[in-house]
Amino acid sequence: MTDDALQEGESAQIPVSEPIGEPIPEPILTPETAPDILSESLPASSAETITEVESTPPEPVPVSESVPEKRVAPPPAHTSETSRILLRGAREKIQEVKKKNLEKIVHYIEANGSIGNDEIQALLKCADATATRYALILVKEGKVLKTGKGPALRYVKV
Repeated sequence: MTDDALQEGESAQIPVSEPIGEPIPEPILTPETAPDILSESLPASSAETITEVESTPPEPVPVSESVPEKRVAPPPAHTSETSRILLRGAREKIQEVKKKNLEKIVHYIEANGSIGNDEIQALLKCADATATRYALILVKEGKVLKTGKGPALRYVKV
């Protein structure tokens, strides 16, 4: 076996080169050292301009004596009457969907004889609580009867 080949369980080691020389320290900027660094890295005219600008304090902004006008929010896009009309339309749509779902359950019972809660969920693609609520509406309306208990609970046509 050669020296280059690795045996099972061994990992290759990559040599890490040593840093050449000492690391160069980063300069610390303080008010005293800033002009020195600027003069080293910039031409003399630029360094003088920058230090002059930095040493001048900003001018205060005059405060006006007048009070700014308060902004008034625009009126809502929908008036209360428009909101009522939209809400009424949404409620009607929900009732239409509910009526269609109840009809689907009744048609399923007519075709298959009975239906369980799991079948209602699959038929309507709804949650367990929604399926139970729909079934209880049909029971309350007298369209179906509950038979059995627990997992054996079924709803049959009256």
